[in-house]
Amino acid sequence: MLVNNIIFIFLFCVCHFVQKPMKKTLLLTVSPCFRCICILTIWASGIDVAHGCSRTDSVEGYRLNGHVITSQAQMNIWSCFQACKRTLGCQSINYKVETYTCDINNRTKKGRPYKFAAMKGSVYLENPFRGRRKRI
Repeated sequence: MLVNNIIFIFLFCVCHFVQKPMKKTLLLTVSPCFRCICILTIWASGIDVAHGCSRTDSVEGYRLNGHVITSQAQMNIWSCFQACKRTLGCQSINYKVETYTCDINNRTKKGRPYKFAAMKGSVYLENPFRGRRKRI
């Protein structure tokens, strides 16, 4: 069934666009038929375009207490987050802006809401990749 759909759409593209001139794009010159084939290939292969993309929000002025695995100096919160991604068991971070201190936690505020407390100059961030294993 999927192969029939692919053939139908391919033939439609060829028949429909064969007489139209090629359009210039910013990156390269491609025919509309070629674009159609690319889109069709991505759709047919089931590629998840956003695979690996995750989102997390930082909470300024808060930190998670009592679950620090390791503490290290990092120049910015991005470096702290990257250190978290490399640390086994990292679920969240506390970053102290004034002292450049990166605390890597083994729990989140969702798991321990009673340990989530206000602290001036601190930023809390959850690891959206926690629990995922790296694919080889």
